Amino acid sequence: MNTCTMLVCVLESYEVVKRQVQYWKSLNFPEGFEIMMMDDGSKPPIKVDTNGLKCKFTLIREKENIPWEHTYKKNHLVKDVIKTDAILFVPIDHMISQSIVDLAVNLPEPENVRVYFPRQKAILDEQGNLTQDFRQLRLHGMREYCDMEQRTLKSVPAACDICLMRRRTWLLCGGYKGGRGSDVLLYRRMMAETVTYEGPTLYCWPFARISANNDLFHHLYHKAMGYH
Repeated sequence: MNTCTMLVCVLESYEVVKRQVQYWKSLNFPEGFEIMMMDDGSKPPIKVDTNGLKCKFTLIREKENIPWEHTYKKNHLVKDVIKTDAILFVPIDHMISQSIVDLAVNLPEPENVRVYFPRQKAILDEQGNLTQDFRQLRLHGMREYCDMEQRTLKSVPAACDICLMRRRTWLLCGGYKGGRGSDVLLYRRMMAETVTYEGPTLYCWPFARISANNDLFHHLYHKAMGYH
């Protein structure tokens, strides 16, 4: 068994943070699993009620959001703050499952394995319950003509912001170089240096990042480009 930190970076999106924490409280986290959330300059700052959460939780506050610089902050956390064996990178608009938690503390071999996840669309209701009810999905951006088959998203084996891997392997890949487009460079290094392994299903909100009218999420791209 290995230890693992789930790293979640967030800018505002207060209601989604509240629902995520409620959802996390329904999961059984084994010893050695912890959650670290980086508040990337939210105004006002993120507040988290951890009462009932069954794992260690750390909230890191950044004073301001600088466009495209959150990658440097991830580097700092992985290199200098996180001390666990493995890291689970998950965006705030994605929901883990108990199966993912269990895998995170029982990483398979080889040493340079990198787990990626097939994804399905889902939402968290106001009580933090995960649902794939089609009526709820449509309220949050799912196109009306989509059927159940289209709720499954294409897996991205190269993704470096949605994956599970050993911390020392991530460090060997060099981390983010910072700035716009740095993810692509890290993708290439990871594809060359790691062995991919398909993990359990990960759930994500439909179109959370590309819908400027979705008031549950802060539109990170628009924020970075200075649109609001």
